[in-house]
Amino acid sequence: MSGLTKRVREVISEEPEGSLERIYSAFEGENIREINKVFERLIRREELALFGKKYRYTPRGPRQGAVQQRIWTAMRNLSKVSWVMSFEDIVLISGASPDYVRRYAAHLVKEKYLSRRRSDGAYVMLNPRQIWAPHWNRRKAEAGKGENHG
Repeated sequence: MSGLTKRVREVISEEPEGSLERIYSAFEGENIREINKVFERLIRREELALFGKKYRYTPRGPRQGAVQQRIWTAMRNLSKVSWVMSFEDIVLISGASPDYVRRYAAHLVKEKYLSRRRSDGAYVMLNPRQIWAPHWNRRKAEAGKGENHG
């Protein structure tokens, strides 16, 4: 996300509905074409809707990783069949790498979405009704680990 995108989001999140004039005046001196490109990106992501000279902002949060959603969907489907799911089944059904599934599952256990019940690696989903995968920022988590151990 560009610095300008972040600044535009900050300005429009202060007043989720308002006039475009307010946004343009907040960025006086900035390149109007660049601001319009930010608007276009936000519109494509369905975060921003324009109505004449007015706007409505609906923040969507970070984009989900497709792999995380596949893993979460596999876990939800497995939890419908049996309350206990094996690590191997999650890997097989999601098609994700075993390493990624292991690290994402560890995050879900830490955040209390999953519980690890047995020593053989079986998991129990604590909230199977949640459709969207809980977001895990792998890069941020790994950067944090490096700082703690470095």
